[in-house]
Amino acid sequence: MTTLPVIIIGAGVGGLTMAQCLYKTRIPFHVYEADPSLTARPQGYRIRIADQGIEAFKRYLSPEKYRMLEASCNTITSQSSIPNAVLNAVTRDPSAKLFKPGANTPIPPRPKFKPLSADRGVLRQNLLDGIEEHVTFGRQYQSFTESNDRITVHFADGPDVEGFLLIGADGVWSRVCQQLMPSSDLLDTEARLVFGKTFLTDAFSQNFSRAALEGLTLIHGGTVKCLLEPMRFRKDIASLPEDYVYWVMFLRCDSEAIPVDVLSRPLDEIKTLVHSLTKDWHPSLACLFQTSKTEISAFRVLSASPDIPDWGAEMPITRATLVGDAAHAMSPTAALGATTAVHDAATIMDAIEQHGLNPKALRSYEHQMRAYAKESLEKSLIGGKAMFEMRAFEHLPKVGVQSNSKGVL
Repeated sequence: MTTLPVIIIGAGVGGLTMAQCLYKTRIPFHVYEADPSLTARPQGYRIRIADQGIEAFKRYLSPEKYRMLEASCNTITSQSSIPNAVLNAVTRDPSAKLFKPGANTPIPPRPKFKPLSADRGVLRQNLLDGIEEHVTFGRQYQSFTESNDRITVHFADGPDVEGFLLIGADGVWSRVCQQLMPSSDLLDTEARLVFGKTFLTDAFSQNFSRAALEGLTLIHGGTVKCLLEPMRFRKDIASLPEDYVYWVMFLRCDSEAIPVDVLSRPLDEIKTLVHSLTKDWHPSLACLFQTSKTEISAFRVLSASPDIPDWGAEMPITRATLVGDAAHAMSPTAALGATTAVHDAATIMDAIEQHGLNPKALRSYEHQMRAYAKESLEKSLIGGKAMFEMRAFEHLPKVGVQSNSKGVL
């Protein structure tokens, strides 16, 4: 087997899962991450891994590694990613379910596995453990060039690196994607999300809604909806964080209550906005945003089109491919982004096992990925319609991948 490594750009969930898969199968690899560390910038707090992702973990992580990962997750995860309870924001009374009986939902009615509800930072650290020597932080990917039997990766801040294959796992604004598909577009879902983490102190728990502490809950405040989940961790594992409530507020960019430049506002102004939006909520729910032990961040939600371009058709022998958000960014409203990214890594490994370590394996993966990622994207639209009146993909504004306008409305 070649001694040249598989080069992975990006140390997110998809990139590190890919690395663990290669590590288990003893294929040389190296991960390059632009950020100086795993915790260099906010990226949300809680993520869910459902059936296909869990199956991939079970197949390509060692039994011990999977047990450790599972043990680090929320101890009270519900069986579904559909809220257990829907509460009226003003009265705190039970409200109508998000989806009527028999309605089309983004979540399968009978999942094979209980979802894993993980702290994003903890999950990434678990996936990094054991392969640290194969991961380099603080390297800014710039471009790649190809020859017959290898691919050369160029960095903005260091020497070139040669590899056998290149996996672009570098997120929504993927520079690998910009080279593979320079004219492609992302779609602005028109959602602006405010993510928060409120620590489960004794004082907060006494004041907060008992119903909302039971599990995944939706607070329905008319044009403003807030999804939350208490995150409780085992106390016998010292490395796990304090218990907290993860919450995400769904806002539309065209709402009169939302400043046009909300994403460029300082965090203290975003906190003030959240307080204003929830000032009429029941005190047992509004307290979620009012404690001093609250962390907060805001993001624009971009999505790929469900008809994912076939970059391999233009370059059938390219040694580069994409996984995760770099290939199929999606709204979190079906809780399938991380699951699909993990599934990507397993699908690549299956293709390598079948076709060998070569471009043909990547084309096989891409063919399969476009089908299952399309399903995930369509499910994210179902959830998006319910959470923030997301419009059909064909009606959403386009954002060129070359614009790289992070955080700009």
